[in-house]
Amino acid sequence: MRNQKNNRTSHHKVVPFLQDSRYFYRRGLKAYRERNLSLAARMLHRAVELDPRNDEALCQLSMIYTELGEYQKSNELLIYIIEEMNDGMTECYYFMANNYAHLGLFHEAYKYAQKYAMEDPNGEFSEENADLLEMLEMEGEQDSFSDQEDLIVRQESARQCLVKGQLDQAIHELNELIHHYPDFWSAYNNLALAHFYLGEVETAKKYLAFVLEKNEGNLHALCNLLVFYFYEQKDEEVKKLVEKLSSIYPMLMEHRYKLGATLALVEHYDHAFKWLYSLYKKGFHGDDTFYYWLSYAAYFTGRRDFAIKCWKRVIQENPEKKGSEPWKDEHKITEDLIEKQLYATYVETKEKRAHEFYRQLLHHSNVKKAIEAILSHRRNHHKLLLFAFQVADYLFEKNGHEQLIKTWFHIFILSAKTNVKLQNEKAWAAAVNVWFNKQHKIKETQAYIARKYQISPTTLAKYVKKIKELKINLNEEHG
Repeated sequence: MRNQKNNRTSHHKVVPFLQDSRYFYRRGLKAYRERNLSLAARMLHRAVELDPRNDEALCQLSMIYTELGEYQKSNELLIYIIEEMNDGMTECYYFMANNYAHLGLFHEAYKYAQKYAMEDPNGEFSEENADLLEMLEMEGEQDSFSDQEDLIVRQESARQCLVKGQLDQAIHELNELIHHYPDFWSAYNNLALAHFYLGEVETAKKYLAFVLEKNEGNLHALCNLLVFYFYEQKDEEVKKLVEKLSSIYPMLMEHRYKLGATLALVEHYDHAFKWLYSLYKKGFHGDDTFYYWLSYAAYFTGRRDFAIKCWKRVIQENPEKKGSEPWKDEHKITEDLIEKQLYATYVETKEKRAHEFYRQLLHHSNVKKAIEAILSHRRNHHKLLLFAFQVADYLFEKNGHEQLIKTWFHIFILSAKTNVKLQNEKAWAAAVNVWFNKQHKIKETQAYIARKYQISPTTLAKYVKKIKELKINLNEEHG
């Protein structure tokens, strides 16, 4: 029986099943030929996610979106191709003109049809483009041009009211805008913001829910909803939505900016830095707000020098921002306060799984920033803080002594500022217990504590020595 099994396995090799961008592209084309447009769109979207420079998949997906009536999605891809691929794909201008005409945005359609005629007068779609231009130039369409100009004027007026804090006026103008242009999703998003600024959170959420129902995946609505959840301190909702947004690959620069700035605002700096820095590398001409969030994202991911460089741009463009730099609290918050805050946060979260505590720290953003400043020279801030709370768990389990756990957080901060290796939670907990006992004249032998924490006496002695050396260094520093 064993030989038969060996014979079977020896004649069958495992063939790797590689699902790369080309694989999904081929599946998408097959589905398209079979006129299964929905499946084709999903397959090609996956192809683009795996390889954002797969121009064949991008073009095919944009055309499928047009056939599905998703004209705005199609144009987002076409703009991405024009901005990023830079390989003379002038036909994209014609496709965009056609999409804008379907959307009723005739002014934009005319602009891109003219651009195609100028860039490629004898191109593959020159005849179709000429017909489109003729249709757009017809006298009957002039009202549509006026309508679009009206939309732009109304939108800018409402935006200025939001910026100036004239919220009631902004709401009035945005409601008027929606009345005239019921599918203009940007107006709904701005209306949600206006109500949120007034403290009318539930009303604001209803507008976002409406947008997401009618225009699923609207990035601005999802980002605004994340901000609402963050300020409401709804950690679970924030966590779920961040996970969803982190899986998105925005094509347009505007969307990358919105996503990066939003993630920075809710203090998810790793993903924020990814998108904001991608814009910076491409020479994105951002304003002071762009450099503000890029500086924060850089600083809280351990890139202090780059953060300072970005902050100089912030001050150049907006001197009023001086004093709000991300490192402003580095020296304001004492280590004693940080220890107390760590303990308070631990008490709040000790009933939860260890990894949940980090979300609680977001409630105490100043303290979190100070802690991360202390850890700025160390990698994996998140893991180090998790380690601190896991050691506290062992101390709570074996003793439950409040002062003992506070002592550990004091030792943790001291060790985190040095190059002491922080690993082996049980050993650190046991060593802190020994050190604490000595300071408070509690009579427990080291052999007893080693048994209590299930480690060897040799290991315990090694970690007790680490703490003693840490205290000696501290005394020398202040001596």
